[in-house]
Amino acid sequence: NWSGAQHVSSSRHGFLRKISGGHGWNSGAVSTQTISHSSLAQGVSFRCTSTTGPTDKTGHVMAGLSKASVENAEQHYKDLAFGIQCHHNGNIGIYESGTHIGYHGSYSASDVFMVQVTGNGVQYLKNGVSFYTSTHVPTFPLRVDSALYSEGAEISAVTMSSEDAKFGRSEER
Repeated sequence: NWSGAQHVSSSRHGFLRKISGGHGWNSGAVSTQTISHSSLAQGVSFRCTSTTGPTDKTGHVMAGLSKASVENAEQHYKDLAFGIQCHHNGNIGIYESGTHIGYHGSYSASDVFMVQVTGNGVQYLKNGVSFYTSTHVPTFPLRVDSALYSEGAEISAVTMSSEDAKFGRSEER
């Protein structure tokens, strides 16, 4: 379930679309469920999609994991402790706690991304293949978090895999 939603529509499970607020990092939501420890591989998977077609990239979108509480959630990418940015030009960026780590290739609307906590590390995956490993150790609990920049920007197929979610099965947000 989403909490703290601002300027977004969640018309179906695992989906967010920016519907108002103009251009700016002022839209998004966080999950109500958390990842409380790292004994199992846990994280969030998602796709960057758009409103105008499967190959259009309508704007900057970021999703990943944050330390934000439901009460103090903001809709800015700086809240993402571990985040993937789908840039409108087709590049994939990594941001950690507001710091741009670097660009790591390109994406299409059909790509599935994952930010996964394993032990004391965090891996970033595209279509099941790791493309970056963080040098930062995660602090728990972590929540699924998102930030959408442009109206019409979307993330879909958002799924949290957590030991805390329904007996350890993946649960779509």
